[in-house]
Amino acid sequence: MEKRLNYQFELKLALLEALSIGFFLLLLVLSFFLLKAFDIKLVMTENLAFSLVLLILWLVLHEILHGLGFYLWDYKKKKKIVFGMKIEKGIFYCMCKTKISKTNILIAILAPFIIIGIIPYILAFYFQSFLLLVLAIFNLTGSLGDIVMFIAILKMPKDIEYLDLDDPTSFNIISKTKLKKKYFSLKLKEETIYDPKIRALDNKFITISPISKIFLMVFFLVVLLISILL
Repeated sequence: MEKRLNYQFELKLALLEALSIGFFLLLLVLSFFLLKAFDIKLVMTENLAFSLVLLILWLVLHEILHGLGFYLWDYKKKKKIVFGMKIEKGIFYCMCKTKISKTNILIAILAPFIIIGIIPYILAFYFQSFLLLVLAIFNLTGSLGDIVMFIAILKMPKDIEYLDLDDPTSFNIISKTKLKKKYFSLKLKEETIYDPKIRALDNKFITISPISKIFLMVFFLVVLLISILL
């Protein structure tokens, strides 16, 4: 049996977070000029409490769309798709703990960027919706790590396979040929011979870190207070 290589890459979160801030500001400036150019005035019809809850649900929907992308073409993957939240690292995540093809992972990565990013951004101007524009910008900004992964994987051979294990900030690429070791905003953690016996340690469907649970409780308490006071 032909030996394959396993490459474990890690996202450089600090760099991506800094770039996300820059991207966020860029989108704000772009949106301002588009509003001026087309003489569009955005309208905010929703109350603040509703908008905050919708923002969290929008982030959750981002991960659900990743999951649907993983699920595509193979219903057996259902039990291998897991979701989680680690607010201490600033991430919501979806992982697929079984090998999937290059095409499959590219679709899974790009789905939220287009469906609840690009499309709502355009529709926000058409419907003059301030809330839709904010949701789209937050999703586009939060998709920067996805775009980095998409560009890196797009450059890899077509027969590679993608595999998540237990770290939501890293991923594995299994390849028959040697890969480049340097990709923008990605760090190569490990290069080994692929072992077919490798397995994920934690297969809980939903995992929320203790700090994330505290954050959610405080968040919804604040939303409740806002809804009562306003």
